[in-house]
Amino acid sequence: MGKKKGTESGVYRVTEIIGTSSVSWEDAAKNAVARCACSSGS
Repeated sequence: MGKKKGTESGVYRVTEIIGTSSVSWEDAAKNAVARCACSSGS
């Protein structure tokens, strides 16, 4: 993807979420996203 001329500003956000699972990392990720969704007020 190319950058448009004249647009030098940018915004990014890093959000750290942590989930655990004894089954798999995929399960841990799913648990983390579910927990985040519940606590974000969305």
